[in-house]
Amino acid sequence: MTLPNIVGVNVGWWACVLGAARGNEWIGPAVVIGHLAVHLGLSRNRTDIGRFLTVAAVVGFCIDSFLGYKGALIHLSGWLSPLWMVALWPNFATSLTTSLVFLKERLILASALGTMAGPVAYAGGAALGALRVTSGGWLWVAVAWTIAMPLLVYLSPVVQPAEDDLA
Repeated sequence: MTLPNIVGVNVGWWACVLGAARGNEWIGPAVVIGHLAVHLGLSRNRTDIGRFLTVAAVVGFCIDSFLGYKGALIHLSGWLSPLWMVALWPNFATSLTTSLVFLKERLILASALGTMAGPVAYAGGAALGALRVTSGGWLWVAVAWTIAMPLLVYLSPVVQPAEDDLA
């Protein structure tokens, strides 16, 4: 169902960000693992979706580590992306096979949404104290998400119509 997916993605985001901000970086990934388990458990196409969620985690690790290396993001673990940030990527990617599945044929819209929503998510994390985005880093974040969003949409598995009602 779309609503459970939206709830799961948001609970996962809050757990990751607040856990990191309060020095409990393990809480978010634990919550996300629960969300991913439910999502996969309700999916008919577990193998393809599981692969896609793994790819999303790798893409996210690479992007956030690159942003850290460039000095755009500052967090406690140095320039490598911490586990709580990596967990955010497959958590979000579940929405690309459910609540945001309509983007599959709309890559330009996906890019535009990435340009706007990516920086907003990082701004939320920064406002809560989980990380810091440098003044020049905002452009890097926007560019990264302008590319990452349509890339992930493109890589997302084609789901059967009934699957867009999964968690």
